[in-house]
Amino acid sequence: MIMAGDFNLVMDEELDTRRIRKHKSVKGATLLHQAGVELGLIDVWHFMHPQIKEFTYYSEAHNIYSRLDYIFLNKVK
Repeated sequence: MIMAGDFNLVMDEELDTRRIRKHKSVKGATLLHQAGVELGLIDVWHFMHPQIKEFTYYSEAHNIYSRLDYIFLNKVK
């Protein structure tokens, strides 16, 4: 299974944003995380690069970089 898209939410505030602040999408991120666990999916970027910060979006209005786009794949057993 492949699940990918512009989810417009931050999954991990430590790794997926440049500036730590309470993100509005915490509920959505929690639901997406739970769905991933239930379906056995992993975040490909974090799996391949567990400590590297890279971003897919910059908000000039808020002066913040965020990673909002994700690709999830089935875990290989």
